Amino acid sequence: MLETRADFVLRPLKQAERSKDNELIIYTDGYEHHGYNLTDDMRKRLSLQRSGRKVWVLTWIDLDSKNLEQSVSAPELLLSCVQPNSRGQGLWEGVAQQHNWRSVAEVRGLLEQGSFAWLCAWLTKPTDTRQELIESALCIAVLQLARNSELEQFVAQSLSSGGAWRESVLADLSSQATSWGAQTDNENPEQSAWQLLSYLAHEDRSSLTTLEPRIHVLLSLNDTIAPKSAANSFAAGQDSSKQANDYKDKWRAIWQAFNVLQYTPSFSVATQTGLQSGLFSELLAHTADLTTDIATNRAMDHAWQEVRELSCLTVEQLQALQGITRSAPEVGIDLQDADGVTIGTAELAWQHLTVAVFLESAEQLPELDGWQCISLESDNWLEQLQLALGEE
Repeated sequence: MLETRADFVLRPLKQAERSKDNELIIYTDGYEHHGYNLTDDMRKRLSLQRSGRKVWVLTWIDLDSKNLEQSVSAPELLLSCVQPNSRGQGLWEGVAQQHNWRSVAEVRGLLEQGSFAWLCAWLTKPTDTRQELIESALCIAVLQLARNSELEQFVAQSLSSGGAWRESVLADLSSQATSWGAQTDNENPEQSAWQLLSYLAHEDRSSLTTLEPRIHVLLSLNDTIAPKSAANSFAAGQDSSKQANDYKDKWRAIWQAFNVLQYTPSFSVATQTGLQSGLFSELLAHTADLTTDIATNRAMDHAWQEVRELSCLTVEQLQALQGITRSAPEVGIDLQDADGVTIGTAELAWQHLTVAVFLESAEQLPELDGWQCISLESDNWLEQLQLALGEE
């Protein structure tokens, strides 16, 4: 972990109650000294995040009482990624309904409160606020998802050559933002301050039904557009130029995004100058992503316990099922046709993936457009299911 000194560390008073999950490392950064130092600051914050800790960055504007209730404190980067017409809207609706998570509109309402309001909420109700942050981060990630053959091919080539695919994607993201379907603040790569991309490997698509989808969120930062010295710009006057003020707003929006996006299962971020100098290579290669914390393990154990209690599968069948997927299915789901008529009851169903297992023989399976129906009586039902779920 890189050497750094935080401004504050919030944690429980009792040593026995402390953990990485309930500690918050806080930095209060002023633009005068940090606006031109994005690479070094981001490396230190990312290093802490990779160690399993949570970091919270506040800028002076976030703390200015005159701005707290004004639009200037709104996290524009995040809000631009949560729109009603986002390509992943339907996908999130399905995921949110399955887990009883918040809607896009509700997530947008949470994001509009700004970083200082998030911190105040964390202090008063940390467990609830942590869940709000997780749902908000996942919503942003899912809303950006879309199958992209060019991106998939790029990642596959990077992996086959033994390279660090996250670093490769971040290095090329500014020039490939349009073709890869990334969210950006400006279509011109030379003027764009950031590009945000979500990526889900084909073999991980079944994880969308779990509490921790294996989605990768990558944020590339173009720090080449920063003023050569934020201190000089500040000394010349806070409104010395529109360009300097625009970058100042983008710099603050980047840290607001970091605060929330670190709650995704896999979050990688880097600056363009840092990537060119190899300063992020180790941080991006050794990630703390895709780990399942204690709370998630408990939730998943509970989901499988329900399957064991409610389904008619034998112990051996359930053990075999858990051996091919981490995603617990729903039990006893009625499947309906386009007219709303129930045509069958699935013993097990992964509704988001439109995959179902029935107790009936193969000849008695219902026919429903878009669904893959598998008979538990088939000798190779497990192999069929593994293929349908996209598991390997």
